[in-house]
Amino acid sequence: MARGEALRAAKLRVWSEPGLHLIVTSRDEVDIRDELQPTHAEDISLRNEDIGRDISTFISDHLRNTRRLHRWKSFHDRIAQGLIERADGVFRWVECQFTSLENCPRSEAHLEDLLTSLPRSLDETYERMLLNIDEGSAEYARRTLTFLCCAKEPLTVAEVIEAMAVELGDIPRLNTKRRLHDQDDLHQVCPGLIEVDVNPDAKELSTVRIAHFSVQEYLESERIRQQRVVMFHVETEKANAEIASLCLAYLLEPEVYNGDRSNFPLTVYAVRYWHRHYDENYQTTHLPDLAKRLFRDHNGALRNWIEQWNSPILAQPSIQSPYDDGSGLYWASKLGLETVVSDLLSRSPTLVDSKHNKRLGGTISVAVSGGNEAVVRLLLDNGADVNSERSWFRPLTTAPERSNEAMVRLLLDNGADVNPGGTITSPLSAAAGDGHEAVVRLLLENGAFVNTRCESRYGSTALIAAARSGNAATVRLLLDNGAGDQATREDLVFAPENAVEMGSEDVVRLLLENGTDVDDDANRAIVRLALRTAQHGIAKLILEHGAMQQGGGE
Repeated sequence: MARGEALRAAKLRVWSEPGLHLIVTSRDEVDIRDELQPTHAEDISLRNEDIGRDISTFISDHLRNTRRLHRWKSFHDRIAQGLIERADGVFRWVECQFTSLENCPRSEAHLEDLLTSLPRSLDETYERMLLNIDEGSAEYARRTLTFLCCAKEPLTVAEVIEAMAVELGDIPRLNTKRRLHDQDDLHQVCPGLIEVDVNPDAKELSTVRIAHFSVQEYLESERIRQQRVVMFHVETEKANAEIASLCLAYLLEPEVYNGDRSNFPLTVYAVRYWHRHYDENYQTTHLPDLAKRLFRDHNGALRNWIEQWNSPILAQPSIQSPYDDGSGLYWASKLGLETVVSDLLSRSPTLVDSKHNKRLGGTISVAVSGGNEAVVRLLLDNGADVNSERSWFRPLTTAPERSNEAMVRLLLDNGADVNPGGTITSPLSAAAGDGHEAVVRLLLENGAFVNTRCESRYGSTALIAAARSGNAATVRLLLDNGAGDQATREDLVFAPENAVEMGSEDVVRLLLENGTDVDDDANRAIVRLALRTAQHGIAKLILEHGAMQQGGGE
C-alpha cells in the first residue's frame, strides 16, 4: 500500500462506529502527524523505558540462541552493554551489529575494536556493510539490491539468481556461468541486507526481499550519493531501465524462447513485466534497440513473448487472440512503444491495416486505450482507420473511457464519427459514465446526440451513465442539453437508482428538480434502496419531493 493510500485509510479512525478500534504505527514525520492529528492521549512514543527493556531482552536472547555468537560467550555482558548504550531504541541497528559480530575475527582485540567503533546511525551501519562486500561480489550485490528495490512482485530465489546471469555489455546476453548456486550465495553477496522467506511447502517458491524498509530507503536516498558506496545508489528511472534491459536480453535468447521454461526461471517475470519497467524516454545505449529486436523477431522471441503474456486469454476459446504478422504492431501500439511502432511502420507500412485480433479490438483502438497520443498520431499518419470497429471497440469510444480529452480531440480532428451507431457503447455514454465533464462537453459541441440509446455497462443513455458516475456537473450539462426529453419510464427509474447506489445526493436532487418524476411505486422502490444502503438523506429528499408534488408544490 502506497503512503497516500495508508494515510487515507487511517481516516477510518474518525468514524463514530461503536466497537471500532484502530492502532496506527509509523515514524514521527510531519505529513503523517498532520494527517492523523492525534490527541496527547492517543500519541504513544516508542522511545521509552519499555522499548529499552525490550531491546535488552532481544540482545540477551540473540546472544544466547545464535550459534555463531557462542564463541563470544565470556564477553556477552560486554557486548550487551555496548549495544544497549548505542541502540537508541532502534532494533534494526542492533540486528545489523550482530551481523558484524558474527563475522568478527576471534580475538579480544578485534572484538574491542568493533565495540568501541560501533556506527552511530543506520546510515553509517549500511555504509559499512556495503563497504565490506567483497570487490568481486560488489556488482552482483548492486544488481540484487536494485532488482529487489524495483521489482513489480516478490522475486523467488531462482529469479534473482537468474537476473545475475544476464550480462549488459555492448551485446547484452545470458551467461549461465554467472549463475550463483543457491540462497546461501545470495546471503554471502549481500550479508545482512536481504532476507529469504522460505516456503515450507515448496522451497522453489521461497522469495527474497530487502531485509528492512530502512535499507531500501537508504539505497534510494540522496544521502548515499555523498558516501563512498554511491555505486549502490538506486535511482528509480535508471534501475527500471536496467531491469527492462536484462528482461529483454533474456527473452531474446534463443535457448530461452526455444527451451523448457522450467530451466529458465526468469522467463515468467520477464514476460509479465519488462514493459512495466521500460521507459523509452530514458536514454541508454541498448534499451530501445533491445525492444526493436524483440518486435522484429516475428517467429522467435516475439511469438514466444506474446503467446506467454497472452496465455490467460488464450485459455478462453471465446476470446482467442491468434498470432499473425500484425501482432507486433498491435502489442507495441497497446503498450505505447512509440519508438518500436515507428520502426515497425517504417519497415512495413501496410501493417497498420492488419486484421489482427478482431475480437479484442483493432490496433488503433488499443493504441487509444494505451493513452499514448504520439503512437495514435503515428498510426493515423500511416493510414489507420479512425472509425475502425472490432466488436465493441471504436477509438472514439475507448478514449472517453480513459478520461483522455486530448485524445478525443485528436480523433475528432481526424474525422472520428461522434455518432457511430451500432456500437454497444456510444462515445457520449462512455464519457458520461466516467464522469468526465470536459469530454462530454467536447462531444456535445461536436454534435453528439444527447439521447442516443445503446447497450452499455454504463446504462442505456448518457444520462443514466452520468448518474451512475455520481458527477453532478456532468448530469447538469446533459440535462441542459436536453437529456431526458425522450426518456422512458425505465430511464427515469434507472437514473435516480444509479445516483442512489453512488450515494450522490446532489445528482438525485438535480434529477428531481429537472422533472425526472416517476410513479409512486417506483419512488417507493428508490426510497427503499436508499434506506437499505443507509442513504437516509437521499431517502428524505425523495420523500419530501414526492410530498411537495402531491401538494401542488406547497
